[in-house]
Amino acid sequence: MTKKPLKIAVLGSTGSLGQTILSVIDSINEDVQIVGLGTGSNIDLLEKQVEKYNPSMVSIAHGRWQKESKNLTVVTAKDLVTSPDIDLVFIANVGRSSLRATWEAVKSGKDVALGNIGCLFIMGDLLKQTAKETGSTIFPLDDEPAGVWQTLWGEDVNKVDQVTITSTWGTLNSRKLRNHGLKAMVRPSRKVSQRRSIDSSTLITKATQVSAIHYLYDVPIDKIRVLYHPESVVRALTEFHDGSVKAVLSNPDMRVPVQLALAYPERWSNKSVNRVNLLDIGQVSFQPLEKETFSCYEIALSAVREGFTYPAVASAANEAAVDLFLSQQIGFTEIQGLIDMAMANHIPQKTTTIDDILVADEWARSFVGSQVPD
Repeated sequence: MTKKPLKIAVLGSTGSLGQTILSVIDSINEDVQIVGLGTGSNIDLLEKQVEKYNPSMVSIAHGRWQKESKNLTVVTAKDLVTSPDIDLVFIANVGRSSLRATWEAVKSGKDVALGNIGCLFIMGDLLKQTAKETGSTIFPLDDEPAGVWQTLWGEDVNKVDQVTITSTWGTLNSRKLRNHGLKAMVRPSRKVSQRRSIDSSTLITKATQVSAIHYLYDVPIDKIRVLYHPESVVRALTEFHDGSVKAVLSNPDMRVPVQLALAYPERWSNKSVNRVNLLDIGQVSFQPLEKETFSCYEIALSAVREGFTYPAVASAANEAAVDLFLSQQIGFTEIQGLIDMAMANHIPQKTTTIDDILVADEWARSFVGSQVPD
């Protein structure tokens, strides 16, 4: 049991991840106090959450709070994530709003549970340096980085020989694309959006996870590998100098990393978590990635190695190219070429504030759009 209430804020509380975070809190017998909730525009659901959890602050990006309350203050997202009344901020929203919110929370020294780990890909150097200065700790709300995190508890990262994470994509047979359509783009282990399915199938998602592990735990990029693992139960394996390997297994369930972030450095009981049954699984298998088939993965990792504003450009170019694919303006195989072109034409800049990141983001989106005829 914690010694005092853990005071949290959930930005993006009305989205899928935000609702999962709240459901985890509902399912544990621990003293967690919800101080702040934030939404983009789903005010109807936010009102229900306020009635249930009685926070003292809410943030609304689009729209207005209609009900008057003596005990509730409507604040900006920045004020919500930097409030002195909050110990831990959950960033459960996506897009640019999550970039700035993450930056503001880390800059103010808050511990941050990060749902959009793409923030670490885009501005990992900046977040890492800022967290070091302010004492902020960033917890990843993603299965594989959270698995690596657990293998490193109590360990010296300098004694790590290799970190392995797994993917349910990574071979030509795993993708099974037909005429580069969307029908086959469904990640086997969890229902996700079209965009996430595409990023999974190109392995951009895996490059993002590799970058998160690199920035969060000081593991060199070249010591992190990804293996194709169709059973989707082994999250991470870390091999140490003495040949010992620590592994983390879990079913695809966002409640696991959410609870890890809430409980760390403790482990809380939660019977609602979907547990691993080794007898049901029977066996596990691994294969190397067919990297020549998944060139977006290598392009993304090269951006991380180059640093500066290259990761922000790679991320924005990918999003812009995927948008073009979804609107049927380009073919699936053209996504990689547009990212490559953006990287080749970009003049890198140092990243000292989030504004440097956003300028590079805007440039990349504009560049990709200019490559497609009207």
